[in-house]
Amino acid sequence: LKHLHSELVDQDVLLLGGKNDASSQQNKALVNARSVSTRTFTEDEHAGQHCQMGNIGLALEVIVK
Repeated sequence: LKHLHSELVDQDVLLLGGKNDASSQQNKALVNARSVSTRTFTEDEHAGQHCQMGNIGLALEVIVK
């Protein structure tokens, strides 16, 4: 994750992920972010895969909130 230069981010961040996605340590790399919120989607929500492909509408609802 070093190539993303996450330490340069200093604004609020929303990380979305699926329960079945590969595990990520991105939230720990955002050391200078003003805030980091995470949302993990599940199979029961039909959104547990990468990019919440089974339930994009739910992902968009979370983003808009």
